[in-house]
Amino acid sequence: MTELNETGHMPNRLRILTAMFLTKNLQCPFTLGEAYFRRKLRDYDNIQNRGNWLWCASLGENAAPYFRVNNPVTQSEKYDPQGDYIRKWLPELKDLHSKDIHQPRKDAIVDLKASRQAAIDVYKQILASRGK
Repeated sequence: MTELNETGHMPNRLRILTAMFLTKNLQCPFTLGEAYFRRKLRDYDNIQNRGNWLWCASLGENAAPYFRVNNPVTQSEKYDPQGDYIRKWLPELKDLHSKDIHQPRKDAIVDLKASRQAAIDVYKQILASRGK
């Protein structure tokens, strides 16, 4: 988010992770995140942005065939194994070991495991109410 706020850019994988984290782990309406990105992105495209947010929220016409909740820790470890990107945009973490830099902080406001399960439970309730 620091990169987006300072430059108006954010790599696509992080756009997806951010959208999934907001809509799934925080259970925030996708429209709030989509509107924020609309204001901040320098390369904003209405169709791409809105479509991606719908897909990430598992709501769009071309939504994932199942309810997907990406884990930001495993994604970070896979795509930024040494933590270089994190160190660039969060210099206060620059001295952490490469394995530790990916882990949630002790004061994290979200428990990833619990919030993932809560999102899945909500999704199951929606499917059950639709008779699926």
